[in-house]
Amino acid sequence: MVEFPGKRQAYGRLNDYYICHYNKYMRKARFAFIFFFALIPFAPLLWANDRDKIEDVAGKGLEIQSNPSGARVFINGVEYGLTPIYIDNLQPGKYGIELHKDEYEIHTITVILREDSRLIITAEMESARGLAYVSIQKAPNSPEDLPFIPELFTVTHDNSFVSVPLSYDNKAVLNLASNRHHAIRARAFGWEDETITLFVNSQNPAEAAITMKPAVFNMENASVSRKRFNPMNPHSLGEVDYRFEVSTHGQGTITIFDLNGNAVYKKHLEPFDTWIQQTTWNGRDISGNLLPQGFYTAEIEAKDASGEIHALNFETEINYSISIFPLSLENMSGGLTFVLMPHTLPEGSYQFNAGVIFGSFGFPFKINMRISPFNKFEITTVFNINADKTQAGWGISGSAKYNFLDGGDFPLALSASISYAWASNAGEYMLSPGKGVGIHVPLSLEKENFSVIFCPSVFWRGPEGIVPDLLLGAGVLYRGSWITCGISARGEINFTENKFRLLAGIEGHLILPPSNFIITLHSGIISAADIGWYAGMGIGFIY
Repeated sequence: MVEFPGKRQAYGRLNDYYICHYNKYMRKARFAFIFFFALIPFAPLLWANDRDKIEDVAGKGLEIQSNPSGARVFINGVEYGLTPIYIDNLQPGKYGIELHKDEYEIHTITVILREDSRLIITAEMESARGLAYVSIQKAPNSPEDLPFIPELFTVTHDNSFVSVPLSYDNKAVLNLASNRHHAIRARAFGWEDETITLFVNSQNPAEAAITMKPAVFNMENASVSRKRFNPMNPHSLGEVDYRFEVSTHGQGTITIFDLNGNAVYKKHLEPFDTWIQQTTWNGRDISGNLLPQGFYTAEIEAKDASGEIHALNFETEINYSISIFPLSLENMSGGLTFVLMPHTLPEGSYQFNAGVIFGSFGFPFKINMRISPFNKFEITTVFNINADKTQAGWGISGSAKYNFLDGGDFPLALSASISYAWASNAGEYMLSPGKGVGIHVPLSLEKENFSVIFCPSVFWRGPEGIVPDLLLGAGVLYRGSWITCGISARGEINFTENKFRLLAGIEGHLILPPSNFIITLHSGIISAADIGWYAGMGIGFIY
């Protein structure tokens, strides 16, 4: 036998190659073997649903909870009771657990129970589901030119609607909770709403076809945003919105009549292509001129496809004494920072603000609101949080104000107000008089866009202050189209402790056109035992 040169060396190298890779394989196998045994303590988790929670704690037995509770528990096919349940007589080993509850899917968990541990299982059960195939179609002999763009909704237990997407041919597949009835509603503008009830189970898909008929023209749910308004107020504060609903397509006009029946304004409305309609009037005639103060009738006429006329009427008052403008609420009631004003919002209007202050006296944050539930009456609420490096506190306050004179024909405005404030330790708001009860009589002299204000007040600080403090506030306010600004000061005389405090500041409130959002900037000084300063800003909304 002839042996080629170098053959033995080649076999030796090949043998070394296999031995090297065999050793690598054995090292990997040993690692996998060790890793497998390292997982044994965690074996109870290996067959659990990822929504379930399984705890392995010291003790003995098996505890099973479910969400919702009341599920029937089967272990290796034997029923043990309802969740929550604790079983302490099971031997170590592998167990298959099934949870059964009406209207829920069967929930399966496999665990390994060890001798020296107690398993606590919290199972999240899933509602049983079933399919429903729903299609939407026109009624026979429906007009071909009437747009048909249906929407499909399921109705929940609290009567809210959940939208369901439709295919291009107006069909949908719904995945719903099984073994119960479901209300399904179809809507399309220009067509009558249709609602059906389907029973859904998990075995057999439900099927239904919804047939929709053309709607008869109808106008309803009419409302007006303001019964009284001042066209001189900025943007939407000087406008009135008329809202109504229609059932199908049509065209309309709005006409404004004065008390003599003369048409002073007319506008054609956009063609109706959805249910909710709205049109706005700014108190001006067709040429854009302001109309005189008084009562007006807004008539909305709509013509349906057959030419029949339908009408709605609204009564609206133009009143130039109504003035909606933002005020500060630092003083527990609407006004400038350190003086209450006699003005109140008109009925139904409100102002909301939030802001922060920084300076010599900490870092307060506050939220406040003023609202007029009926004419000449205003309620104010304020919540504040004080925070600095050493302490924190919070406080609440509120006030009620009634306006006797509004500065209309007679250039004097007068109100009476009562306020109450409470604060935790270190929670008193530094720009307010403090905690206690106050009675205030704000009055102002009105001259075009200016108000000169004076407000005397008495303020009781509680049992420790039987003798009330005397508060004397004064200020000047300017009201522009988009800005309200002013300066104010207040002196506080504490007769019980023989102390005096003076506060003064400047402020501006900007209504951002064309919205009703407000930006507030203010700053000033506080003089008591020491003189300190403050500056602040806020944002808000007025309607």
